[in-house]
Amino acid sequence: QAYLERHDRVGLVVLGGELTWLRPDIGGRQFYRVIEQVLGARHAHAADRPALSGVPAAALPPGALAMVFSPLLDSRAIDAVHALRACGVTPVVIDVRTCEPSPEPGIANADLAARLWRVEHRLDLRGFRRSGIPVVGWDGTESLDVAFSKLPNRMRSA
Repeated sequence: QAYLERHDRVGLVVLGGELTWLRPDIGGRQFYRVIEQVLGARHAHAADRPALSGVPAAALPPGALAMVFSPLLDSRAIDAVHALRACGVTPVVIDVRTCEPSPEPGIANADLAARLWRVEHRLDLRGFRRSGIPVVGWDGTESLDVAFSKLPNRMRSA
């Protein structure tokens, strides 16, 4: 909403479930279009996630700032962030993971698997940061503005 109030063009790409997007636009109507798309994405199944390559260039033009909301539990989400970067889009990752995945009871070496997952997750986040892709955590309990305040100044004013 803040970007739209500044007369910035705002678009949306939803990768969960059916691939959908909104072309970047301005104004109050675009705010409501974005809200509708986000509410619809809550019911999407990550296993059905299509590739980012199906998004038209007009929806993600080079130089665009892309806020990526994901728990980063799926390698396809991580690949999508890197694909955005490769297309000339500036991704910002908002990690919405509020807990770690827990293995089903009775699985052998579950503790080892959890430790390995934590290491891989930290390496993924470190790889983003080394590539110049900022990552901030957001658990949904505080205002999104608080999470955005942790971004570098150049990202907040983009």
